[in-house]
Amino acid sequence: MTIFSFDVDAHHARQNNELLKDARRLQISAVLFAAILVGVGVWLHRLLGGVPGIVILGVLAVLALSSLALIIIIPRYVGDAESLYTRYPLCPAMIAKINSRDMVLLSLVNINSDPDSTPRWALAARTVSRIEGHQRRPGERVPSVAVSSMEQQSQFREVTPLPIAWGTTDPTVIRTAMRTIPEASWDLLRTNMSRLDEVLATPHNLLALD
Repeated sequence: MTIFSFDVDAHHARQNNELLKDARRLQISAVLFAAILVGVGVWLHRLLGGVPGIVILGVLAVLALSSLALIIIIPRYVGDAESLYTRYPLCPAMIAKINSRDMVLLSLVNINSDPDSTPRWALAARTVSRIEGHQRRPGERVPSVAVSSMEQQSQFREVTPLPIAWGTTDPTVIRTAMRTIPEASWDLLRTNMSRLDEVLATPHNLLALD
C-alpha cells in the first residue's frame, strides 16, 4: 500500500473535492429533513391536540434530533481533505467515459482490507463533474487515492477513486503521483477499460477482476 504525501490545498479541496461536496449535501439534507419533521409534528399536535398530539410531536422531535446528529457524524465518518489523502492508498484511475455534463473515472483498486495480504484487484468507477489539471479526454491518467468503506469478510465492498488533483493545483505533484504508480498497474487498468459497463452494473460500482 502506497500513501502519497503532499501538501493539500484546503481551499482548492473545498471547491473541487466532490466527495466532500457530497458530504455537505447530506448535511444540508439532514437539516431540511429535521425541519420537515418538526413542522409536521407541530401541525399534527395542533390538529389532534391532547395526548395523541403530544406523543406524535415527541416522536417526530426525536427523529428530527437523530437527523440533526448526522451533521456531526458525517464529517467524522468522511474526514477532511487532508485526512482522506493520508489515510488511503494511491491508485491508478483513467477517464473511461465522457458525457455532456460529467465523466466517469475507472480505477484499479485493492479490495483486501489487510494491506499486508496479497492484493485482490478490482475495478471501481465514479462519476465526476470536473477534474482541474487534467484534460477531458478518454484514457487520461488521473492518479487518485482509493477511498474504501463497507468492510465485510476482510474485503471492502465499496471503493471510490479520489483524484489527487482535487487536493492540489500543483502539476508537479500530480505528475509525481502519476509516476509513483507502477506502469504495470496503469497497463492492467488500460487493458480492462472496456469493462466499464460491467462495473457500472454492480451495486457499488465495484467489480473484482478474479
